[in-house]
Amino acid sequence: FLLQSARTHCEASPRLLSVPWMTDSTRGAEQVSKYRQYEYRANSNLVLTTGDHRPRVDEPSGEPESLKDYLTGTKFGDKVVHAKPDTGGAGTKRKKDDAAAAAKRSRREEAKQSVLGLGDDMDSYRPRSRETRQAYEDLLHLLSSQLGDQPHDILRGAADEVLAVLKDDGLTDPDRKREIEKLVNSLPQETFGRLVGAGKRITDYVAEDATGNEKLDDELGVAVVFDEDDDENPEDEHRTKGNDDMVGVVEEEDDDADGLVETRQERELAGGIADEGEAAKAEEDELPVDTIDAYWLQRECGKYFSDPLVAQKVSEDVLLALTEAEERDCENKLVILLDYDKFELIRRLLKHRWRIAVCTRLAQAQSEAAKQALLREFGESPQAAEVLSDLAAARDKTDEIFTETKQLEARVRKETADLARMRKAEAEASVLTADMLAAVPEAGKARVGRNTLDLEAITFAAGGHLMANRKCHLPPGSFRVAKKGYEEVHVPALKAKPFTDGEALVRIDDMPAWARPAFGGMSSLNRVQSRVYDCALFSAENMLLCAPTGAGKTNVALLAILQQVGGCIESGVLQRERVKIVYVAPMKALAAELVSKFGKALGPLGLSVREYTGDMQLTKRELQATQLIVTTPEKWDVTTRKGSDGIVQSVGLLVIDEVHLLNEDRGPVIEALVARTLRLVESSQQMIRIVGLSATLPNYVDVALFLRVNPQTGLYHFGAEYRPVPLKQTFLGVTKRLEKPREGAKPKEGRPAKAVSQQTQMLELAFDKALAALRRGKQVMVFVHARNETLRTARGLLELAKARQAEELFAPKPDHPRYALAQREVARCRNGELRTLCNGGLGVHHAGMLRPERSMMERLFADGMINVLCSTATLAWGVNLPAHTVIIKGTQVYDAQKGAFVDVGVLDVQQIFGRAGRPQYDTNGGEGIIITTHAKLQFYLSMLVTQAPIESKLVSALCDHLCAEVSLGTVSSLKEAVVWLSYTYLYVRMCRNPLAYGIPFEQSTHDPRLLAWRTELVQAMARRLDEARMVRYHAPSGSIDPTELGRTASHFYLSVETIEAFSGLWHERASEADILYTLCSASEFSQMKVREEEMEEMEELLQACPLTVKASLAEKEGKASVLTQAYISGTALKSAALVSDCSFIAQSASRIARGLFAIALSKSWISYAQKVLKLSKMLERRTWWSRCPLRQIGGVPAEIYDKLEAKRYTSAARMEALKEMGVREIGQLVSHQRLAAQLKAEASALPALSIDVSAQPITRTVLRVVLTLTAAFEWRDRLHGGAESWWIWVEDSDTEHIYHKELWTLTKQQALEPQELSFTTPLFEPLPPAYYIRAFSDRWLGVETVAPLPLANLSLPSARPAHTDLLALRPLPKSALADARFEALFRFSHFNPVQSQIFHTVMHTDDNVLVGAPTGSGKTVAAELAVLRLLREYPGCKAVYIAPLKALVRERMADWRAKFVQGLGLKMLELTGDVTPDARALATAHILATTPEKWDGVSRHWQQRNYVQKVTLVIIDEIHLLHDHRGPVLESIVARTIRQIETTQEMIRVVGLSATLPNYEDVATFLRVKPDKGLFYFDNSFRPVPLEQQYIGITEKKAIKRFQLMNDIVYQKTLEQAGTNQVLVFVHSRKECAKTAKAIRDTALHEDTLINFLREDSASREILQTEAEGVKSRELADLLPYGFAIHHAGMTRADRTLVEDLFGDGHIQVLVSTATLAW
Repeated sequence: FLLQSARTHCEASPRLLSVPWMTDSTRGAEQVSKYRQYEYRANSNLVLTTGDHRPRVDEPSGEPESLKDYLTGTKFGDKVVHAKPDTGGAGTKRKKDDAAAAAKRSRREEAKQSVLGLGDDMDSYRPRSRETRQAYEDLLHLLSSQLGDQPHDILRGAADEVLAVLKDDGLTDPDRKREIEKLVNSLPQETFGRLVGAGKRITDYVAEDATGNEKLDDELGVAVVFDEDDDENPEDEHRTKGNDDMVGVVEEEDDDADGLVETRQERELAGGIADEGEAAKAEEDELPVDTIDAYWLQRECGKYFSDPLVAQKVSEDVLLALTEAEERDCENKLVILLDYDKFELIRRLLKHRWRIAVCTRLAQAQSEAAKQALLREFGESPQAAEVLSDLAAARDKTDEIFTETKQLEARVRKETADLARMRKAEAEASVLTADMLAAVPEAGKARVGRNTLDLEAITFAAGGHLMANRKCHLPPGSFRVAKKGYEEVHVPALKAKPFTDGEALVRIDDMPAWARPAFGGMSSLNRVQSRVYDCALFSAENMLLCAPTGAGKTNVALLAILQQVGGCIESGVLQRERVKIVYVAPMKALAAELVSKFGKALGPLGLSVREYTGDMQLTKRELQATQLIVTTPEKWDVTTRKGSDGIVQSVGLLVIDEVHLLNEDRGPVIEALVARTLRLVESSQQMIRIVGLSATLPNYVDVALFLRVNPQTGLYHFGAEYRPVPLKQTFLGVTKRLEKPREGAKPKEGRPAKAVSQQTQMLELAFDKALAALRRGKQVMVFVHARNETLRTARGLLELAKARQAEELFAPKPDHPRYALAQREVARCRNGELRTLCNGGLGVHHAGMLRPERSMMERLFADGMINVLCSTATLAWGVNLPAHTVIIKGTQVYDAQKGAFVDVGVLDVQQIFGRAGRPQYDTNGGEGIIITTHAKLQFYLSMLVTQAPIESKLVSALCDHLCAEVSLGTVSSLKEAVVWLSYTYLYVRMCRNPLAYGIPFEQSTHDPRLLAWRTELVQAMARRLDEARMVRYHAPSGSIDPTELGRTASHFYLSVETIEAFSGLWHERASEADILYTLCSASEFSQMKVREEEMEEMEELLQACPLTVKASLAEKEGKASVLTQAYISGTALKSAALVSDCSFIAQSASRIARGLFAIALSKSWISYAQKVLKLSKMLERRTWWSRCPLRQIGGVPAEIYDKLEAKRYTSAARMEALKEMGVREIGQLVSHQRLAAQLKAEASALPALSIDVSAQPITRTVLRVVLTLTAAFEWRDRLHGGAESWWIWVEDSDTEHIYHKELWTLTKQQALEPQELSFTTPLFEPLPPAYYIRAFSDRWLGVETVAPLPLANLSLPSARPAHTDLLALRPLPKSALADARFEALFRFSHFNPVQSQIFHTVMHTDDNVLVGAPTGSGKTVAAELAVLRLLREYPGCKAVYIAPLKALVRERMADWRAKFVQGLGLKMLELTGDVTPDARALATAHILATTPEKWDGVSRHWQQRNYVQKVTLVIIDEIHLLHDHRGPVLESIVARTIRQIETTQEMIRVVGLSATLPNYEDVATFLRVKPDKGLFYFDNSFRPVPLEQQYIGITEKKAIKRFQLMNDIVYQKTLEQAGTNQVLVFVHSRKECAKTAKAIRDTALHEDTLINFLREDSASREILQTEAEGVKSRELADLLPYGFAIHHAGMTRADRTLVEDLFGDGHIQVLVSTATLAW
């Protein structure tokens, strides 16, 4: 009462001098505003009222009630806690509020960016309680089931319209149903009843008209407080641009009323908005002194007084009032002058009164004297003096800023002039400068500027929707028509250019004979094809063709394919195995169409064409046998990342279709593919032709430069005038609603249209355009973007035709010759609604229809029995079914990857428009019509008239592709990464348009190659990858090394964001639910969102999930987890958006799970690996591990499997039991005798392995395991294909560790007999009781075999004894031989330490000797000493030298012939496979040099051969090869020698020479060597010449990729020694010699380091050049001039000798050889 009286008193006395409650003078106006908020009229509208009173059943009666049920089992004091209260969550509240506020702002910004969202927050209903929110979600769910896959704003708009109808008391239920059906088409009575029920539960709905809440305010008499947020400027509400701009976008703030309860998603964001508003208000309250000029106060008053003269007079009075000494007097005067309703102005004036008064009066001073007088006056007041100091500080800052501004203006003017010159030169030039082509950076390290880069600023997240041009210049003849509710832009079809002099079409008969069959049915090429004919068919250079859709670019690709075919024809015979071509298509749907077309064209040549996509997998053999591989960018990217065992290296032609997709999401993949191919061409020096096909582009020169196309000879650009069939384009942009308001309802003029109203308008516009085409006798195709939308659109068009009495134009013509046949075909269709539409002349087509129905639609439309066909975009890609007019109705399509509706891509629009007037169907041209929102009109106009240049999106995926290159081995350092970046389209565009990528213009001017910028960019990426453990980046040296995690991510296409998300989630003891949560945390699902209309269905799915969902449904992990389990269970989904989301999850989840499995294997986690492999197979097989494994075969009804599962037949062991059962037993088990035999056959076909294990310890720490694997199932090609793969690993259950794992493949042929698999695994002491061998099928669930490997009784070798100590002896001089003839045999003066220590035993005793020492320690001298003792003590006896290799025998023959034959006059013979002397020569020889096999054959008959009996000394060299395949022969020789000693009782001395051995005592015992006399075993460290050893392990399993990685390492190591030391490279085969040498040479050529491998003197180079001309080997002749050579046994002896001589003389720097050279 007091407040009301006070307010009444104020209203009666507007000129009140003092207000009693204004005790605080600085907050008086605020107090007035605050008190008014609590008036009844200001709050009465928040009270919910209802017409009828419903008594509350739970209303308290006032009687006492018991608390028994509420305090069960507790007493007072039971819950006392003697601890500090938990305040853990208090510290994070502010952060959460900030996050919520940020999310709220993000949501508001997203709403601003779309015209569809304008006004929704202002007009849309918002629930205010939990009950009404649930009812509202039910309403949205019902509408979603009716409207199908629609954006959220459309559903909310529809909900508002439905609520308005339901809440209209003037309508009956039948009227309501009719009104709602106008919006959602036909409505079942049950659904209508549910809508009415949901509407009744919404009790807080208030209808609004065009005046918003003003009507409500007037009716209820609510006092209106004029808040600054409610002020609207009608002049700023609608801002329209000039004629060149297409539309002015209306932007409105999302102002939510206080106290409203938001929907399920929005309520989580509550809490942060208040802080945001307070911060904004506080910022607005700040009033810097430098912003107050002489007219500031007048402008502020002008906001409240419309008359300028009044505003000026009031400002003068206010200025006088501000200088009052007392603040209360000042406040009273301001209230009198401005009235109490201007609270905000009064409050602000009071807060800054001294600042305003001082600054305004100083600014109004007319002279310097007046200003000085004011300064003296203000100096006496402390408040005014403070303002003066602020003014002085602001003036100093202003002077500083002014100086900097002047400098900046000068710099900007200079840069603007430079930029203008650059743009002008760019427009005039047809090619880029040579500097942009230079890719290799200068020597030395690049200077690094900033340490961090703002990567988000240069990622071009908008991609193809980036509007680089502000204006859209339409072709001549274009015009626009503004109509009520929409705007229409017409772009006429361009006239074809006349033929130039000498231009003619190429006739098929003039083509080469072998190329003609590919163009069967054609008489000549079209104009575009004829222009590029010579380059495409007769040239091997790279090529780029830019031409409009429908110009025949596919046939140009066919010409390029035939060029490759022609190059493989020798003597009239096509060498098909040499033809390898890859065609990269943008979509899988297009790939299938291309396979069909190319298959027919190339079939006469016998070439194989196959699809290689995610849906169509090919084996390695199939890839090798295929000549033309049609694939997608992602699939070929994965293939090239893995190396693919030579497939990539054999490619001769790479065709990239739709290369203008560089600015779309798959653009980075295309860039990576091209860059990888270009680098492969340069590094391997093999020719791979690149042909790019593109739509017309404005910056085609940039794309040509990126593809390394010669602009003069390989670049072809054709505008729209070259389209074979002219295409007229019409663009319609919808702005406002068209439909009339319901009777009795007030129209909402001047308000933005609801999104659902725009949909209705789009349907009517599509009908009008279709009707116009039908009147001209043309067929129409209407494209929509959801399967259920096709039927809804067709139904709506038919209803509009009936309403406008135009059925006859749509209906099929009865006089059509196929009318009766078509009627019968339609009558057989089971779909009643489809029959109705067909009879009306309309049809639908989408991938969800049955194949017979789709085929029927295609036939009827092709025959003209259907005049209007409503289809999805799949028809434009996969089926060649054109029409004269195509209409795209709406441009919103659901993108499961982004979890939201996005604009349809330009590629889809171009493909759809390409169906309009195809050459072979319509020579008079076609028409393409696109109906979109007005906001998107300019975008589609710009893209379809090709005025927007395409940019690069590589930065958004640069981390992933850099990791792939590092894993592939093509990038191993920062320098190489910088060079790799120069091969990308990103580099081309950065050089062309540096400012768009955040590069300062000065930097691009001083560093035109952008070396520093590229270095910074790569460093930022390398650091991020290093933090994620995907690479190892060493900043000081710049090295970038791959890791196992990075390789796995590269192979399985896991992004760095995914790995970062996984890194904090995986752990060894994770459960299945934890693993599923980890999988669902992948970045692929980051955009997945839950909408209100999906909540009901999601909650139903949640109840059926077998695994626990670790996140809420409002989180992406929760939704992804639920849909993943629904996919495995095969649950049918209702919502079209959920179906799309589930399909997207299915495409990625299995791949991610396989990646997780590979990571778990690399970490050797047993439990995790088993669970994630199980999960991946469940995703692939779509069944749970707890189900019967036979479900994967699925040959019997599901009820039979249910019975088996009920009896626990769900494991591998139970399946084995089922196999052993008889047919009758199985029939009794499942109570179905008829299917028992089939069930037993399925059990027999289920893959199974039996495992036999044998193990042998090699050392005490290494165990050799041999598995005998036998297929225990019946092979069926339909089920098993050509091979079955099994994961086999050795695990230790005690430590939960995997010691060995490998993927083993069993082929159909191998399944016929047992297979052996051998490997080694580590041992650790004390030994565990057993290891376990597990075999898991890689494809089949429930298929597992376990075999124990007992270790308790394993006999390990004895512990390794100590080495023989190298004694500190004085080196013996060779005079110790005491024979001048013997001394002359040795060139050195003293024996080395090893030789000195063994000298006495070898030279002065007859004991058997085993000398184990490292290579190079002089063991051969021990053999020579033994021979000398034989000559001295046993003249006439023989010595036998046995070496395991013929090369070693020949080397010893050459060495000992000089010593013993020439020096001592002995006779020496070689006994090998190449040389076999006769018995007489053997009898007279003193020394025999032989191989084990030869001596084994000779010594077998030692009793009959006297020369064998005379052998007294047996020298066995390299006896450590006992474990090799020659081991049994050596054992036989030694055993025979020992038997000969025992038989003849004559002395035969055995001398064994060996490298270091782990069990040398066992070998000594075998040779009958006494450990205390003849055993010498020296450690590796006793090598006379020090040797540095490096061991580099490569884990890559692919042979080709492993070979590439090894070559890169070898190159780096040889480069380190180049110019100072020669290098020997040993490989394992002759073939690898040439391949390795060429790889090193080619890499040196590519890196420009070849000069380092040549000697500086020209004489050496001339020698190499001369000798290269005379060698027999072509590979050697190719390598010698560069300082490289090869050496292997397959070369002629002359070539080998030449190589040895040149290497010995130092002319050859790098020699690649097989191991024979070492022997």
